[in-house]
Amino acid sequence: MPDDTVWPLEPHTGVKHDIYDGYLDAWFPIILRSFGSGTYAEGFAGPGVYTGGEHGSPVRALHRLREMRRRLPELRDRPARFVLVEKRRDRVEELIARFRDELNDPMPGGEYRDPTLHVVIRRGTCEQTLHEGYPAQVLDDGRITGTHTRPQELPAARPHPAGIQPVVRSGKA
Repeated sequence: MPDDTVWPLEPHTGVKHDIYDGYLDAWFPIILRSFGSGTYAEGFAGPGVYTGGEHGSPVRALHRLREMRRRLPELRDRPARFVLVEKRRDRVEELIARFRDELNDPMPGGEYRDPTLHVVIRRGTCEQTLHEGYPAQVLDDGRITGTHTRPQELPAARPHPAGIQPVVRSGKA
């Protein structure tokens, strides 16, 4: 990853974002219909923008959620949560600025909440923030089942009735 706060969008990263868009277009409705709410978590969120003004994956995910809600009005009131984690303070500040603009909200403490959207932006590492302390809730079939402070305390995944297998990864993709 570059040393600068914001860097140019590489072609392969643009393709990755396009793949994510298709994935979220398919899965946001499935998750919200099936469970009534959903959480989008990103452990290496970055600054949310590239030097050419292109949106990073957290902002693109928010756009996909908004587009899905426009396309499927029956899902407009289903709550969604975004948990965005970034290690570097300068990138956290840039990401918060991007979400302030997107949500037209000051986002005190890096948080935004309305009845259908809760956004949490935190400085930290993926491993620490998503496994230790807030927001260390473990999702089971889309519902919060407990808080665990260490990865070894995470409950074993149960097979999903629809055959969906959760994947938990730690580290950069």
